[in-house]
Amino acid sequence: MERTPIARPPEEPARGSSWLPIALAVVLFGAVCVVLIFLTVGFFGSILVMAGGLFGFAALHYLVWGWWLSKYIRDEVAAEEEEGRHLK
Repeated sequence: MERTPIARPPEEPARGSSWLPIALAVVLFGAVCVVLIFLTVGFFGSILVMAGGLFGFAALHYLVWGWWLSKYIRDEVAAEEEEGRHLK
């Protein structure tokens, strides 16, 4: 009795990551911002600056608090482990 080969679905080609969609989105965003700045006689530019400042402020807090809290937690866990070793 001969074995019949099992048909396998064709393998999908490997998809490499591409920066092209991201670059196109950034260029499109920049073009839209420039058009809006011209249409609003510069008013939109100040909105972008304020939004950028708010984003920068939030990012700074995220980084500072994240680093501080992660260091605090690591130190506390290390202290608890040391205390546990001394009790054994």
